[in-house]
Amino acid sequence: MKHLMRLLFLLTVLVVATSVQAAGIVANGPMLTADYWLQQNQEGDRVILGPAQIVEWNQKIREASPSMVKLDQFPEKLEGSFIIPKISRFDILQDELYFNGKKASDNYKNILKEQCNLDKVEKSVRVRYGVTVRRSALRTLPTAQGVFYAPEDRDFDVFQETMLDPGEGVIVLHTSKNGYLHFVQAANYCGWISTYNLAFADRDDWLKFVDPKQFLVVTGKNMFVDIGTEKVLYQQGARIAYTDKTEKGYKVLLPVRQKNGKLKVEKKNLVPAKDVSEGYLPYTCNNIIRCALQFCGMPYGWGGLKNSVDCSSLIYNVYRTMGIYLPRNADEQEATYGVHVDFSGLNSAERLNAYTKMRPGAALYTDGNCLLFLGTVEGTPYVIHALATHYQGQGRQRTMRVVVSDLSLIRAGGISYLDAINQALLFGE
Repeated sequence: MKHLMRLLFLLTVLVVATSVQAAGIVANGPMLTADYWLQQNQEGDRVILGPAQIVEWNQKIREASPSMVKLDQFPEKLEGSFIIPKISRFDILQDELYFNGKKASDNYKNILKEQCNLDKVEKSVRVRYGVTVRRSALRTLPTAQGVFYAPEDRDFDVFQETMLDPGEGVIVLHTSKNGYLHFVQAANYCGWISTYNLAFADRDDWLKFVDPKQFLVVTGKNMFVDIGTEKVLYQQGARIAYTDKTEKGYKVLLPVRQKNGKLKVEKKNLVPAKDVSEGYLPYTCNNIIRCALQFCGMPYGWGGLKNSVDCSSLIYNVYRTMGIYLPRNADEQEATYGVHVDFSGLNSAERLNAYTKMRPGAALYTDGNCLLFLGTVEGTPYVIHALATHYQGQGRQRTMRVVVSDLSLIRAGGISYLDAINQALLFGE
């Protein structure tokens, strides 16, 4: 992820925004709507995998993906020697970094190392259980401060890994020296999270969020829920556990952090909306496209910042609405279990022909980047993706939003997306 971030920054910094529309980006019209793409695929409502098959598929994805764990099977004790490398990711501190527009000093970097609190990692660590109480950043090192590769950058935070939705169960492995952050293992990522975004729970209450028996799934791009005086954001694919269904809606379980840091489970009546599904959506091409097009026009959100998505979280969110859980990062997604369609060695004409036979909803991968295939129109393949920059004429263009485009967009090095894509990945035959 950090290698990709350096590349993205180099492609965006000091680039002047332009009102000129790239030839490959769809500016307006029916192609920006789900209905258009649904009409192109007569088999779009066919169920690709049923619930039992998805369970088996998820198991194979976890086995193929080092970052992913089954939280309810996580060991209760870990060796300290296993935890220390995870919390001391100091290689990034060798780079020239900036925060508050100024170069980060060696003293600042040493403070970050000190906050990792390595000397307090015991030989044998008993894990604790936590639940996120709001949308929460996972950080590489224990700081909430934005840190960047240039003083003017505000988009690509060096330490931003990903975001967790409210109500996600995590394993708590360690605490920073000042106590302001905890290092946690989530289902597909690990990192530092603010203490105030986390509530400690006993295992039984924790399991109500890790493995809810009944739950709603957010199908819109973002949904806000009132919890006390706070509007809490749930992003697409997030689950909200519930106990009962009534004529007035669902009795949902909402996590609240008490003053002592412990979890309080608040029950609230939630009236169903168009942005919510009872349980996962059926896994169909049409549902993939409906979910993906929700994000069209949203800002590019590196690591889930700006209440939005980057390229890999777009694909992650879409698939989890149907119960398929993928790694968070593009490189790990590309390497995970699935039906791989290799494009290496194909010329442009052969690639175009391959797309005419491809199922809409396939994930497409270049080096460090990913896109979601929508379908072909008159032999031209189209995708939706979170696009940071592209080339047009002789210059880079700063896009920084989720777009629908064809594959003629030019990347760094003068190569088009059509020729840069390494492979497609499908989940289910």
